[in-house]
Formats: sequence, C-alpha cells, structure tokens
Amino acid sequence: MRRSRIIVLLALLLVGAFGLGGWLADRFWKERGTPVIVFPDGTRAKFLGAVRGGTTFSTEQAWARPLRKILPFGWQRWLPGVLNITCGGGTTNDIVVYFGFDTAPGISSPPWQSLAAEDDDGFRYSTSSSACSSSVGGKQVHGVIINGFPRRQKIFRLNFLDSDYQTVAHTRMPNPLPVPPPELTWQAEPMPITRTNGELALTLVSAREETNRWGAHLRPKWQTQALDPRWKNTKTGYLEVTDTTGNEGGFLSRKEKVWRLSASFHRQRREDFSATEKMMITNLAVPSVGEMVSSAIVQDCGNVRVQFEGVYGPGTLFITNGLQRVMTANVQTTWGISSDGKTTVERQGSAKHFLLVNATGMAAHDELRFRLTDEQGREIPLENSNTYRYRNSKVARVYQCDFALTNSAPPFSLEIIVSRPREFVFYISPKEIAPPEPKTGHNHASEAGLPSGELTNFIAFMPWRTED
Repeated sequence: MRRSRIIVLLALLLVGAFGLGGWLADRFWKERGTPVIVFPDGTRAKFLGAVRGGTTFSTEQAWARPLRKILPFGWQRWLPGVLNITCGGGTTNDIVVYFGFDTAPGISSPPWQSLAAEDDDGFRYSTSSSACSSSVGGKQVHGVIINGFPRRQKIFRLNFLDSDYQTVAHTRMPNPLPVPPPELTWQAEPMPITRTNGELALTLVSAREETNRWGAHLRPKWQTQALDPRWKNTKTGYLEVTDTTGNEGGFLSRKEKVWRLSASFHRQRREDFSATEKMMITNLAVPSVGEMVSSAIVQDCGNVRVQFEGVYGPGTLFITNGLQRVMTANVQTTWGISSDGKTTVERQGSAKHFLLVNATGMAAHDELRFRLTDEQGREIPLENSNTYRYRNSKVARVYQCDFALTNSAPPFSLEIIVSRPREFVFYISPKEIAPPEPKTGHNHASEAGLPSGELTNFIAFMPWRTED
C-alpha cells in the first residue's frame, strides 16, 4: 500500500513538473515569435512545428510523452490526444509546416488559400498550397508542403495568402533544416547556351523576370532547331528553377550564384507521334444517366501502360477495392476515397458524361493527349483532360474527362497519345536575368512554365497518410 502511494505521489509530482515545464516553454515561445495567428475572420491557428517532407510529425507534447510510459492506462485519458501524420511524397528537401485550429463551430478548412515564405530582404518565394490534414479531439491539424524558403536563415517570415494572393496574416517560424545548408557545386554558363539531344537543338537566348498577382516567374527566350522532322512543332511543357541549396519554384532569390533551369518540350501535331505512342478505342457507346459502359482495354504505349476504364453517364461512380463498380444517378462532382482498413471505396462523378483512363509508368513530365470524335469525325471537346489524380500511392495517374453531347452522332472513337517530352538542363547566373518589363496588361501566366492542369492536380492530390 505504501509503495502504491509513493508511485502515485511521484506521478503527481511529474505531472506538476512537466505541466510547469510546458507552461514555461509556451511562454518562452510566445516571447520569441507568434505561435497563434489570428485571421481577419477571427479564426485562430497555432503554429505546431515543421519537419522535413516525408517524415512523421507528432502532436505529442514533450511534457506528456514520459507520462504515457508511467501513468496507469486509466489516467492517460486526461492527457491530450495525439496525432501522428506524414505529409508529402518523401522529398526530404522540402519541409512541411503544421498548424492546428479548432474545427468548431463549422470550421472545416484553413482560413488561407496558400502560403509563401519570405526572406529578410523582402523576397517572396513561390506560393505553396499542396497540403494534408487530419483531426483529433475536435482539433484539426493542417500541414502545408513548402519547397522554397530562405534556407540560409534560422528564422524566416511565413505569409498566409487569400484567393487573390494578398497577405492576410503572417508569422515567423524557425528553419527546421541545418543552417547553413549543404550546397551543390554548379557552374553557371553565360547565355546564349545551346543543348541538343539528337532530335532537337535548343538555345536559351536570354531570360527575363516577370511578375503577376501570385509572384515572380522566369520567362526564357528560346530558339529551336528540329534535327528530326517530327520535332518541328514543339512547345514548352514544364519549367523548373532550382538553386544550389535545393529551393524550387518559378523564380528564386537572386542572392544565389547559380540556378538550374530544367525545360521540357512536347510535340504538338498528332501526326508526329508513332503508332506505338498511340491507343485507339472505337465503337464507343454512350450510356444514359446513372449508367455505365465499363471496359478493361489495356495497351502498352512505349514504357507507359494505358488502361481505358470506360464511359459513364451523368451521376456518380463508386469503385470498391479497385474492382466492383456501381453507378448511381445522384451527382457528386468531387472525388473522394474512404477506407476502414478492409474495404476501400473510391468515388467520382460528374453532371456530364465522362471517360476514365489510368496510366502507369509515366515519368514526371509525361502527358496524355485525348481526342474524342463522333461517327462523322467531328471532335467533341473534353473538359479537364490535362488534370489527373493519383491512385495506389502515385502508382497510377487517373484522368477523368467530361464531355457534353450536343448534336453528336454515336458511336464514338477515342484516341489517346502518350507524349514524352525531351528535357534540357541549363545552369545560369541570376545576374544575367533581366528585370521585369513595365506592366502592359498582358498576362503571360500560360507561358510561364506552370501548366495549369499539372499544377492544379499536384495541389489537389498530394498524397499523405496518418499513422496510429
């Protein structure tokens, strides 16, 4: 009996000690920065911490961790709930910043649209929206992946932006990565710079900084020479700027000595693709509302395996464990997935007819092209054909292409082209990049090297997982 009393007394002392320690740590943190961010609508979010991308973050508080090991199980219910969450695709050069806020009353989404880090000189890095979230005990934890921030600073400013990319709140946060950061040994070349791969000769003539409402981006000037006739008509697909410390974005700090510019170029004409890069499905029937015509046509197009899943009428499709498919007339236009550990149900739908296609083996900047035609050869416009989501932890891309039937004569034919770009790398000095031109009202967003479909998809479907 005496031993039990001693154990209880020690436990109570530990609770008091760690509680005091937690209170002191909280006061210390408040003096050093702003742990609670108050937004214009009154929502309050608390900065919880930041870790490398792909690593597990825990909401466990330092004072509570040892108590879970020594307190009786019945007492542990008085300790705060714990959530372990891993966000990101495993890119350890990124960081994930976590925030917590109350989900009640009626709050289910964060009070910001995107985040942007800013250095002490006022340079704002590219915005970040890719995120993950989960909840525990009436609290929501929200993580945002940041791939561009002042890695040479121990503490930096983080801006919270609204849908117009205006700053609505900000805080200062500690850099969770080593300072100074490790650097790559790149050497810049003076422009113009020419690269060739045997099919296309590409010259980076010059580059200029351009700005718009969401920040700055790089606008290169290219000269191309087709060494293969099939590459005569090309267009820039994806641009990526990286500095020696690992930052990525549309534009980076000019304080860095060298930037790595990666550019991909795609063929534009259908006739420039070989038969082995195409897939053709003919005699497609169109189902009625709430009905489907499933299929399992599979073809290898180069190193990519393409599967045509079927045509679906207006309504919602439910796929159970990747096999059983059920279609209903009730329209739910948002994609969703739920699982109880044994049964996984994937849901997607549209108010219009839609096609489903999945592809495995695609490289990062590969694209799928779709062309739907009716019996008379007239092309039927497809919506969302440039966007995709991932299935099975990024193993497969899933494309849902919506279309409307207006004076179209069935049966239909669908052509799918796998476009694998040619990619080029240049090492340039930021000092050679011209400043922005005076504003003329023309928006070059579509030419900024940020394909809207791929970017939107990346934001919406960044994979994440929670761990018990």
